[in-house]
Amino acid sequence: MIKINNLSFNYGTLKVLKDITFNLEKGKLCALFGPNGSGKSTLLKCLAGLNKTNDGNILINGEVLNNFNPKELAKIISYVPQEHKPPFPFKVREIVLMGRTPHLGGFFNPSKIDLDFTEYSMNTIGITNIADRYYTELSGGQRQLVLLARSFAQNTPIMLLDEPTSALDFRNQINIWKTLKLLTSKGKTVVVCTHDPNYVSWFCDTVAFIDKGALIGYGNAKEVMDNDILKLLYGDICSIESILDMKVIVPSIS
Repeated sequence: MIKINNLSFNYGTLKVLKDITFNLEKGKLCALFGPNGSGKSTLLKCLAGLNKTNDGNILINGEVLNNFNPKELAKIISYVPQEHKPPFPFKVREIVLMGRTPHLGGFFNPSKIDLDFTEYSMNTIGITNIADRYYTELSGGQRQLVLLARSFAQNTPIMLLDEPTSALDFRNQINIWKTLKLLTSKGKTVVVCTHDPNYVSWFCDTVAFIDKGALIGYGNAKEVMDNDILKLLYGDICSIESILDMKVIVPSIS
């Protein structure tokens, strides 16, 4: 579904991504995993069409990403940043309804389908109880859930999420990862930037390891998440243990 071919990206003279090539399959949950500053968020923005690539290209169902106009792209890809602070105090329900914009003839003319899908999205993410609160009054974790609901309401075949659970408590983290897994079972392709190797191992189908702007590994998450790749990325700070047939990454405390 998504093909990344020899992708490079510069911020001015600073090369951030270097000749990255891999494919993302339809209906899979893929993690972009690596240290801070490795280029994960930059790559996600390239996939969202927010960063125009310097070399190489990205293909969506065989079409070059840069050839899509913004309206076409908004029906294919939804993007959730780490944080978003709107200039006006919209209510949560209004923020989520904005996800329906690509499907509307005009934003102020939502159909019953748009309104129903907005409610369904809030219920799926678990924020119906704050639907009438102002977004600007919410905690960082609550705002992140609202952005997830907005992305869900956009109803695109591809969802891109940058650290979607970083501000959430443990219960909401698990619930969101379960929801993302459920969405892929229904055919959506989800790409997530994350720093947590356990969630990659537990929930993701595939993982792309990014370090210093380069792809240093890619494959089935349960197979390629091993001590060798963790040592390459982080040194001797952690190791993998097997508990009840699950991989668990634990810190080295000695």
